[in-house]
Amino acid sequence: MYKIVLIGDWGVGKTNILSQYTRGEFILGSPGTIGVQFSTKELQIDNAIVKVQVWDTAGQDKYRAITSTFYRGAHGALAIYDITRADTFNRLEIWLKELKEYVKDDCAIVIVGNKSDLPNLAEVKTEKAKNFAKENSYAFFETSALNASNINNAFDTAIQQIHLIQSKSFTQENSLNKKIIGKKIAINLNKQTLDKKKGCCS
Repeated sequence: MYKIVLIGDWGVGKTNILSQYTRGEFILGSPGTIGVQFSTKELQIDNAIVKVQVWDTAGQDKYRAITSTFYRGAHGALAIYDITRADTFNRLEIWLKELKEYVKDDCAIVIVGNKSDLPNLAEVKTEKAKNFAKENSYAFFETSALNASNINNAFDTAIQQIHLIQSKSFTQENSLNKKIIGKKIAINLNKQTLDKKKGCCS
C-alpha cells in the first residue's frame, strides 16, 4: 500500500486530478473538499501488485489543523498549484514545509502546475516552476484535470520513485533479518570458569 497526498491551495484542482486519475472523470463545478477524502487504485509494477491510496486534502486554511495530520505515513505527495494564479505557486513552499514535518526525508515529491489547458491566462511561467523543482530535486509536470493531460505521468513518476525506495528498504530489511536469524554466537569459557561452575553444582 503506497500512500500519496495531494497538497496545495483551495481551487487548484486537486479533487479533479484525483477524479481523473482514479475514475477518468472531470466533475464540472466540483465543490471544495471539506477535510479529506481518498480513493484507491490498483496497478502492477515489476510483477508486484501495488495498491495506491490517494488522499485529497482541503486547501482552505480553516481545515489545516485537521488535514495536516493525514500527511503522516505518506510515501509521496503531489504539490499542486494553479498556473493561472501566481499566489498558489508562491505558497507551495509553505505547503511543502508543513508536509515535511510529518513525512520521512525520502518522501517522493512531484510539483504539479494544473490547468495547462488555459495557457493564455498563465501567471506562472513553466521555466520558473521547472527551476524551482530542479533546485529542490523534485519531478515537475504541467497537467490539465479537464482533459487529463499528464495526470497519469505525474502519478506514475511519484509511484515509480516510491516503489524504488520501498523496494530497497524491503531488500535491506530482509538481508538484516537473514543475518540475525543465521548468526551463531560463540561463547568461550576458560578452564577456570568451567571449574567454578562444576564446583557450584557438585
